Amino acid sequence: MVIPPWIINPYGDIEETNVIIQEELTELSTNEELKVQFKNGYQQFWLQNNIPVTYPVLWNIARKFLISFPSSYLVERGFSAVTNLLTKEPRRFKIYPYKIDAKCNLVNTQYRQLWRSGSYY
Repeated sequence: MVIPPWIINPYGDIEETNVIIQEELTELSTNEELKVQFKNGYQQFWLQNNIPVTYPVLWNIARKFLISFPSSYLVERGFSAVTNLLTKEPRRFKIYPYKIDAKCNLVNTQYRQLWRSGSYY
């Protein structure tokens, strides 16, 4: 996955992009208010409320990159934390699956009783 250079620096060289993207990047580069906002970082720049409305072509491309990386990062962190708990540090935490199952069975039984009695509202 190659990130287009204009996502990280929309005020840089735009000659290697297609014509529609060049038009919106040219329009964006003339907006002085957005230049000031770009100093806060490119993530904050692209996540402004007016960007999707004003520059829809640029936003449709940029949002895929801005959304995919944080979510995949969080998933990887979660899996590595669980793997770490279960493989590297099993002595620190004692996992009792039978107690969890017993509690789940109690909850299911209570829901069934509520459902049968008709008082689930």
